Amino acid sequence: MRRVLAPTLIALACLGVAPAAARSAPGDMAIADEGTWFGSSGRVLRLPGGGGAPSLLAGGAPLSDPSAVAVTADGALLVVDEGAEAVFSIAPSGTVSAIVDGAGLQDPVGLALGPDGKAYVSDRQRDVVMRLDLATGALTHVATLANAAGLAMDKAGKLLVTDGVAVRRIDPGTGAITTVASGAPLDDPRDVAVGLDGTLYVAGRYQIVRVDPASGAKTVLATGQPLNDPRAIDIEPDGDLVVADGRHAGGAVIHVDRETGAKRTLASGGVFRVPAGLGVVGGAGVDPSGGGNGDPDGPAAPPDPVVPGGPGTPGGPGTPPVGPGAPGGGAPGMPGGGGITVTLPDGRTVTLPAGVTAATSGIRGVDFAAPSFTRKPKLSATRFRAARRGRAFVAVRTGTRISYRLNEPALVTISVQKFRHLSRICRRKARKSRHRTGTRCRKWVTIKGRSSKASLAGTSSVRFRGRLKGKALKPGAYRFVIRARDGAGNVSKPRRPKFRIVR
Repeated sequence: MRRVLAPTLIALACLGVAPAAARSAPGDMAIADEGTWFGSSGRVLRLPGGGGAPSLLAGGAPLSDPSAVAVTADGALLVVDEGAEAVFSIAPSGTVSAIVDGAGLQDPVGLALGPDGKAYVSDRQRDVVMRLDLATGALTHVATLANAAGLAMDKAGKLLVTDGVAVRRIDPGTGAITTVASGAPLDDPRDVAVGLDGTLYVAGRYQIVRVDPASGAKTVLATGQPLNDPRAIDIEPDGDLVVADGRHAGGAVIHVDRETGAKRTLASGGVFRVPAGLGVVGGAGVDPSGGGNGDPDGPAAPPDPVVPGGPGTPGGPGTPPVGPGAPGGGAPGMPGGGGITVTLPDGRTVTLPAGVTAATSGIRGVDFAAPSFTRKPKLSATRFRAARRGRAFVAVRTGTRISYRLNEPALVTISVQKFRHLSRICRRKARKSRHRTGTRCRKWVTIKGRSSKASLAGTSSVRFRGRLKGKALKPGAYRFVIRARDGAGNVSKPRRPKFRIVR
């Protein structure tokens, strides 16, 4: 699919965003600006290095809700679009081509470039990380990780993934998962970038955290205004950081000094809606996506997939776990993901090979038990109006209060699904036992946006106002999908209380 977006360029130019005419220079930034704005779909903008007026690279259909962007060696852009459930390529001329469109993608939000014409995509709805062949558009499963979001690649060819709780490392060849950084001061980590010296920079709620590659020590590099809602982070050619922040009036792109943490706004206001992703041309990081593309050697190619064998063989149940600081990424082999993530008594986190259980692992003192709701979540109101403005989950009178009780401390994630009546064709197809109805024939459709709350053992609550991603829900039948995840990565069974939005 290739479309020249001339009508859209003209329309957006009238709103104060000029179309890009020249090829991007080192230091320039590509910004993924999500959602609708005055009736237009999401856009990809170019911001000159050092700041200035942004110019339009592409906008309108087929772009819908772009969430991450990567700069390729030839100057083209890769964009993951969670609204269109697709990955697009944007040529320097502004021509948009679909690399993969709807084939196995439900909520793609993260993107990282790898070697040999491959890229990696995280799908937050499916809780997976996948490898994308840029030549064929083929997707292959790499690992299963709940709430996988921001992606980057280190010099060893391992993927770094943020999941709202920690920064994980994934071996692309085996799918093995280890924890690189977790706990305070990390708060809702969303994206990560890697400097040429291996230092990790993590964008989280209200802050940027620096992680030392040798010791794993975490320090807050920058916090406070103008950092309000950091969504993405990348590295400039001089090694300083740039951050896409989505909570300003229209959002902002912010420069952060890598040594002092000093902050400077490069662009903000009405030129943006919600800047959700960015990539720097010629950046001084390792990863061509989340950490720039200034490494002359590039990331290493991933090893060949490991086939599980007997004890002592790579991927076999006898393979001893390696700590998160080890160069190899450190967990037993797990082909295609699907194993159990556990925390060892010494604090290390590893993912066991698929099929290994608590009884067969031989590890003592490990938390294998998933958190559970000791009673069903209750709603203070099952029929209510949606608030016209404001945030989605806040403690005010409008809406409903969701109360739940946990048997242990956990991060509770709440998403919303809308009920949709099936068409006659869908109902007919659904009667065939072998038919996979797909997205268009689902009764319950997940709405973009979710809320997470760190909860203690016992009773907790959160209020929902009938809004997600800045939009009020339309009247109709809905349900919450509520999951709890403990510090060892164990996830509870979902709870799904229903409610209705009325006029």
